[in-house]
Amino acid sequence: MSTLIRDGNCQIETFQDDEIADEAESPGADSERANLVQVLGLEGQTEFAKKAVVAFPVITKEQNFVYRVLCPESTDITKYSHGPIPLRVLHLANSAKNSGHFDALYVGYDPQSKDPVVVGVHRDGWREIVHVIARWGDHLDEWPALVNRALERWQAIAKTSIAKAKARLEGDERALAGVATLQGTVELTGGVPAGVSYNSF
Repeated sequence: MSTLIRDGNCQIETFQDDEIADEAESPGADSERANLVQVLGLEGQTEFAKKAVVAFPVITKEQNFVYRVLCPESTDITKYSHGPIPLRVLHLANSAKNSGHFDALYVGYDPQSKDPVVVGVHRDGWREIVHVIARWGDHLDEWPALVNRALERWQAIAKTSIAKAKARLEGDERALAGVATLQGTVELTGGVPAGVSYNSF
């Protein structure tokens, strides 16, 4: 669930669950929750009562794909300098930081566009759990349009990578033909083929 608001010339999509945020900011809420779970004998809630309440949702696989494709660069929020961060987003970042849940806050962005996204990262052992906090821009596309943009860009990137790989392969095939006929200087553009070791010569 997200909320879309306008702040001057900027659109902001926020992902904070206000009800959970109010509860999390209430003094003693965590201990009260744990106490009620124990008093009511709610065995199924015991593990949840031990965890801090987080007002920002864990990023979905689809969101992760879209934001990584459309915002290929990322930096710690303290280092972000590609444009002003809206006041509402700063408030949300401050709320996320004060929750004590996140080990770092990052801004994902594309240097060619102005639609960044802020995420919070919680490290749990070897896992990194990413939560979406907010995104902003002059005009934010609705989610289906955003997915289409990401798919189109990913397909373009994939096609370019395939074309480069084919060009390297063709160069290696020409070099291999030169070796077979002992003609010219051999240069393998892709490096030494798998299974070939200089130590074997």
